[in-house]
Amino acid sequence: MGLGKLYAKEMRAHLVELIIIVILVAAGEITAHIYFGESWSFIPGVVGPMVGIPIWLIAASFAGLNEEWADHTSYWLLSLPVREEVTLAAKLLAVITRLFLISLPAVTGIYFLVARTAVPLPWTTAYVTVYFAFLAGALPVATAGFLAVVVERAVRWGGGLTQMAGFVLTLWGMERLGAWLLDILDFLPGMLPVPEPIAFGSGNMMLSLGTPAMETPLLALVVVSLVLAALALELTAWLLRRWVEV
Repeated sequence: MGLGKLYAKEMRAHLVELIIIVILVAAGEITAHIYFGESWSFIPGVVGPMVGIPIWLIAASFAGLNEEWADHTSYWLLSLPVREEVTLAAKLLAVITRLFLISLPAVTGIYFLVARTAVPLPWTTAYVTVYFAFLAGALPVATAGFLAVVVERAVRWGGGLTQMAGFVLTLWGMERLGAWLLDILDFLPGMLPVPEPIAFGSGNMMLSLGTPAMETPLLALVVVSLVLAALALELTAWLLRRWVEV
């Protein structure tokens, strides 16, 4: 069983969950468009996806390995004649694929909400840029979840608290290393400017998107995210081989 079959297994295992979440996200965007102009319409159309999708990503990254122990399939999975890196890569690709499918209706809906406010077309480029930057940044976040689960399994202490502590410390370390790498790779092309911020809602119910003069170094971010994800995945695989009892 190689990477492709393991990836297909992961996608099949979460197919029903994926369909339900995509429908819910799409329904929120449709509701926001139907009631466009109401003070609360940006909540299901903008706030919900921007808060809910990152939370889903963190939960899915933890569940990716925790489910194996809960379902008593960890021994079977880790005894397959493939390297641990391949198993983890399949899970990571499945999480990112599901993230793409879940966030696609959200990004599409938000873009059309922006279009209805009659803002300039540069927001098209801005949203495409931010979307791919978000997906790139999701790679190390998901891998940090894998690493946190394996660290807890290795030390066999603290349960969920140890996992969350490991996750936070891993993200902190990635942020420090990532900032250093971004400074080194600032010569890479791909600095795409984001236009001035816009606001949804009315009265006291306002949501601002973007910051003035903000730029997204997309190519450098993708390279750094791949490096961070690869390092975390390799460390996770090493711990699985050396310290984790299945």
